Amino acid sequence: MIAAVILASGFSKRMGENKLLLPLDDKALIEHALDKIARCSFSNVILVSSHDDILKMGRDRNIIAIYNSNAEKGQSESIKLGILNSSECEGYMFFTGDQPLLDIDTINLLISSFENDKSKIVAPVCKGKRGNPVIFPSKFREEFLGLAGDTGGRIIINNHIEDALFVEVENEYEFWDVDTQEDYNKLVEIQKDVSVMESRICGKKVIVRGGGDIASGTIQKLFRSGFKVLVLETEAPTSIRRKVSFSETVYEGSYTVEGIKAKYVADIGGIEECWQREIIPVITDPKGEIIPHIKPLAVVDAILAKKNTGTRRSMAPVTIALGPGFEAGCDVDIVIETMRGHDLGRLIFQGKALDNTGIPGEINGYSIERVIYSPGDGVIENFRKIGDVVRIGDIVARVGNNEITAQIAGVLRGIIRNKSKVFKGSKIADIDPRISEKINCFTISEKARNIAGGVLEAILYMQNKNSLK
Repeated sequence: MIAAVILASGFSKRMGENKLLLPLDDKALIEHALDKIARCSFSNVILVSSHDDILKMGRDRNIIAIYNSNAEKGQSESIKLGILNSSECEGYMFFTGDQPLLDIDTINLLISSFENDKSKIVAPVCKGKRGNPVIFPSKFREEFLGLAGDTGGRIIINNHIEDALFVEVENEYEFWDVDTQEDYNKLVEIQKDVSVMESRICGKKVIVRGGGDIASGTIQKLFRSGFKVLVLETEAPTSIRRKVSFSETVYEGSYTVEGIKAKYVADIGGIEECWQREIIPVITDPKGEIIPHIKPLAVVDAILAKKNTGTRRSMAPVTIALGPGFEAGCDVDIVIETMRGHDLGRLIFQGKALDNTGIPGEINGYSIERVIYSPGDGVIENFRKIGDVVRIGDIVARVGNNEITAQIAGVLRGIIRNKSKVFKGSKIADIDPRISEKINCFTISEKARNIAGGVLEAILYMQNKNSLK
């Protein structure tokens, strides 16, 4: 487990008053951070401050509040108090109190990245700029306790850059901190924009048909944007990139992708309970029979079957489909282009997406070679798991009497669930030749994120066009 340490002992000299107590949306600036951190899974949360009113805010939230009597000595004192007052843990996640726009999903993404490799320093980066919070493995405990003056985690990262894993986040405003009155004024304007957007979309229901890896990019983005998302799946999903597919919820009961939790439910009561707990509900309903009972704002067909399996414009005020097999303006309102290239994620208002070529996207010069197809009908027996490094000729799986070998060296980015029924010619595995990109096996792809952006744009466009309330 990870201990969270919130550093809040500064004197805000450039601001002229305690910046952490400045108002933002009817509560103090630091309360935004405290409320978000308190909702995440940590072994314990420690708030270190030299200000009694801030410490009280922490105690009111059942956070361990530690008074820093040596705040004038610099940030290192807060760091050491946080570490010394935390329970035994695998890592420390250091927060500043002046990042109110930091998203819970970003916190969970960093935690998930650390869980995949607990030897790494995990830091967020956006457009080449590093930010906070940062997770440090407990192996750096003594090095932190040896700090002095106004120094902190940055010097640890610089001294151990080979141990650092930088995780890309999408929204640069999450890094926005407050040092001056100008910073605060800008923050207030940004928050107004965020609040307006949330008021327009918060609580609106969107049903996504399909929970594979491409669909999961859309599910993640819509959920993070404030929509109530419901996922419809089949009784036996066959996702290849299972580690980043909410379809796994059907098998596991609950499943988490990049810090976002989904739960398998059986009825509308379960759906509503999940929404109240900010969990994504997943239900088996391949025909979409529950759709008229939910009355969603939008239905997104993300099955990627390359044909229409039953989605109709009459299903919701907004209907969207991913990829070929649909005609915009006829089957659905908008089609999203899924072919890699210049038009990936483009909105199509009339006509169809490009036909599927059957040729996988190229990575490091490899295309068809990196995808593995079943040599026949049968039940697959997996010999390798997602994330394994394979060499040319390594046996990856077996279908019947047919051994399936890797045609290129790389990382096994995806493989269909063990004991699944497969058919001749069906895709069953995917190898990424970039061994250094192993972490990508456990994060949503750039293709899925591009398509997801198109879906979000389409919903907002239709909302504006039709003035849907």
